[in-house]
Amino acid sequence: MKYRTKPYEVSHRRWVHRQQGYIVVVLEVLNFIGKHGHYATVKVKGSLRDTKKEVTWSAERFLADFAPKGRKMKAKTALDHLTE
Repeated sequence: MKYRTKPYEVSHRRWVHRQQGYIVVVLEVLNFIGKHGHYATVKVKGSLRDTKKEVTWSAERFLADFAPKGRKMKAKTALDHLTE
């Protein structure tokens, strides 16, 4: 099984910040279920000052501040995930 760098949960891989205009690449979407509720975070590659820095955003804040850029990623079936 190969290591995937593309997340399954987002429709676009690249996102652009609505105000500053810099582009980030989504690395993974992490979901945590704990005692105090359900939390989701988005790990991206890129920031305003450094394009190679990895930054973690909360999912709500990420969707409010960023807009998708480019084409949608093709949805994969369960069979596609097994054959990778």
